[in-house]
Amino acid sequence: MTNTEETIRMASNMQRSITSGRSSYVEMRAVSRIVAHNMKAMINSMRSTTNDHRSVELSAISSAISNAYEFTLTPNGIIRHNDLEELISADLDISVLLTTMKDKIEIDGQAHIDGEISLLKDLLNTRLRLVERFKA
Repeated sequence: MTNTEETIRMASNMQRSITSGRSSYVEMRAVSRIVAHNMKAMINSMRSTTNDHRSVELSAISSAISNAYEFTLTPNGIIRHNDLEELISADLDISVLLTTMKDKIEIDGQAHIDGEISLLKDLLNTRLRLVERFKA
């Protein structure tokens, strides 16, 4: 199954889960895996284009992306909607920024993205704090 097909299947499962208010740990782990994979793929694509300090920073950022969606479930499989919405919003912000950075680098391999890298680190720290709160 291609990444696109898997993403579509995962989105369909997520819609069904949100509608029903219930999900399984396995389904949410799959969501986490796909989201992390897609973010890391975008970062690795940028890293391959850059060969300077940006590549090192992007590598460190890539390793900071962790699983999260399974922590939006209660032990009996009920989705905590507010937590899920916060996580989706954080991941959307990260994805939009990654897309902007990738486009900028594709146009000009020497593009100045230090500000975007700093913002990306802040967004990932926010995401990490959300995950830690979900685990508590």
